[in-house]
Amino acid sequence: DVNLNRVLHLCPKDVTKKTFKANVIGREITRLNMGCTTETIAGNILDNDVLLRLRDADVIFGCVDAAYPRLLLSRFSYQYLRPYIDVGTEIGADTNGAVVCLIARASYIAPGRPCLCCTGIVTPRQLSLESRSAGERERVVQQGYSADLVMEQPAVMDLNMRAASCGTMILRHLLQPFLKTPLPITISENL
Repeated sequence: DVNLNRVLHLCPKDVTKKTFKANVIGREITRLNMGCTTETIAGNILDNDVLLRLRDADVIFGCVDAAYPRLLLSRFSYQYLRPYIDVGTEIGADTNGAVVCLIARASYIAPGRPCLCCTGIVTPRQLSLESRSAGERERVVQQGYSADLVMEQPAVMDLNMRAASCGTMILRHLLQPFLKTPLPITISENL
């Protein structure tokens, strides 16, 4: 139920049935009946079996919420020569918790292009903070050792839709090139 304000097409019945977000999006893509084939892989990207199922994909969309899964998908893209479109949003806040920026971003990762670490999307600090237990992470944040803010269940559906739109534009260019210049590494909207 915490995703009802963050995932397009998610309904209360999906919450009751414990439907994975990936299956909700797959269902809606199929419902559009535009001739594309989708296979949703619902599971944890940290599970090796889930990650290996992506080897057969033509394109991978990553809509994960953490740095380590992004790092895995970026490395996977290089290892298996698969285009990876990473979509993400961020809400920046000041020390009082007031929102100071909203960011919607899509990055195109593929062999011969910079990875998410090279572009600063995934940082050692993020990876370090994520690797800690919840209690240790909270202690580090409260002591001021990290500027990373933990926001509980933000309503970001509109921001997610902007990021997804940027990711879809990258996919469209890969299928039917329309830009005269090379595709940007990252498309980002900042407010």
